[in-house]
Amino acid sequence: MVDAGVPRFLPESVTDLQEQFDDDLAFFVLAARQALKAAWVLEQRGEAMPPFRQQQELRAWREYVEHWDAPARGAPDRAGNKWRSLSSEHEPGLSHSSMGNELTEVSGVRVDWLAEDLRAARRSAGVVSEREWAYCYIDENEAAMILGISVQEFLSISPRPPGRFDFGTDNGYPGVRYFRDWVEARRDGLLYPPGWEDWVEPR
Repeated sequence: MVDAGVPRFLPESVTDLQEQFDDDLAFFVLAARQALKAAWVLEQRGEAMPPFRQQQELRAWREYVEHWDAPARGAPDRAGNKWRSLSSEHEPGLSHSSMGNELTEVSGVRVDWLAEDLRAARRSAGVVSEREWAYCYIDENEAAMILGISVQEFLSISPRPPGRFDFGTDNGYPGVRYFRDWVEARRDGLLYPPGWEDWVEPR
């Protein structure tokens, strides 16, 4: 605005809020892109991960955020061109819409879709994590079966297994558990798995 030829600037409280919003938006898209990459890694391992809608936009937005101030080798131009091939906006983050106090869309990226996709990916990653946990931490019955001995013989093994954890009964995997790596190493005639030297306390 101009009053009698004198420019009137926005108050500092408003500009501070805008800067905070811009920073939060940048971290938001970087975190979303990181989650997308994590889902991709799990897919490469053969896991069934849910699809991300607008994943191309998220990738292009992240590339723009990362490279806009790094002109070497034309990275900003490539990032900008990729973004503009997917969006009608010149650069991401310039527009947003909300309903009440809730942000609903930013530069064409729908926040509700993204939230749903992130929740679905988190659930899928949780299933993978639980399955790997159950594989890596085994009880005395499975450990004894791997070694081909009785549970009583396993419990009397010396030296004491280094990977012994009591998880209680509150998390769905009750009781004492052992590292599968340790049990399989003992089966193969080793005291400890290869690479465990730094983790074994001296006797």
